[in-house]
Amino acid sequence: MLRSLVGSEMCIRDRYQRRVHGEYLQKFKREDMEAHLPSKLEKEQKYVQMIEQLQKFFKKYEKDSTKLGFSAKMTSIASVLKNNFSDLMFVGFYVVEDVVNQNRETTGDKILEIGPYQSVILATPFINYGKGVCGTCWATKQVQIVNDISTCDNYIACDEETKSEVVIPVFYDSTATSEVRAVFDVDSIHKDRFDEIDEKYIQELVNFLYD
Repeated sequence: MLRSLVGSEMCIRDRYQRRVHGEYLQKFKREDMEAHLPSKLEKEQKYVQMIEQLQKFFKKYEKDSTKLGFSAKMTSIASVLKNNFSDLMFVGFYVVEDVVNQNRETTGDKILEIGPYQSVILATPFINYGKGVCGTCWATKQVQIVNDISTCDNYIACDEETKSEVVIPVFYDSTATSEVRAVFDVDSIHKDRFDEIDEKYIQELVNFLYD
């Protein structure tokens, strides 16, 4: 009887969580799907403010004897960007990690594994080399801008709302000659959302990881 009650309680809780998530996603759609595309001037102003905010933030918490880690900086960058543009469905990092088998042994292969991110969805946890926009960014070591994901044969869908995407490679140092350490993935609910302004300033956000 106890096991039955526990099972019923878990089932009810699971249904409740799915319903809450569904209601939240519908709220996101209602409020943001009709949001206007920010102009170049609006975007540039917001990016400049974000960079100033992060400069002050990192300066405040990075003292002579204390250095913020890679994960802490990724988390801060993703949070600031996501909270400044309401049309962004996903903002986050995928980090290059060793593939581990069921016995917790490394196989010698590498994979992109989800890192710090901001979104109303659960992100794809793994992405293979060369697969999707993120995997292509990893393989080519180049910025990827896809302004209509329906035209991308190699696309990996996490949700039905994303319409365009930009992915920036993150290297082990700022020279961009080393191996890719991670990629910074930004998705929008609008087509034709990303341009040279976004590429320039998102790259500047990534540059904080090299300090």
